[in-house]
Amino acid sequence: MNRMKMFMLTGTLIGFLLGIALGIAGRADWPSIFLHATVAAAALGWLTRWWGGVWLRGLHASCEQRRLAEAVARQQAHSTSTPKK
Repeated sequence: MNRMKMFMLTGTLIGFLLGIALGIAGRADWPSIFLHATVAAAALGWLTRWWGGVWLRGLHASCEQRRLAEAVARQQAHSTSTPKK
């Protein structure tokens, strides 16, 4: 689960920095900037954790399909190359 923590921490950091940057750009007061940055950090952290899980499951499924296809191709090549008696 180390990867999931990394996804979540990255999303949280990006969300917090984005919230601060947008608050400063909008010339809001500091308590409002901090509140919006905190909410953005929580939302983006949760969202990147979810997206990371979806992405990793898809990646694992893709690798497994590739391994199975290679195994089938290897078995077909082996069966056609051996002469039958």
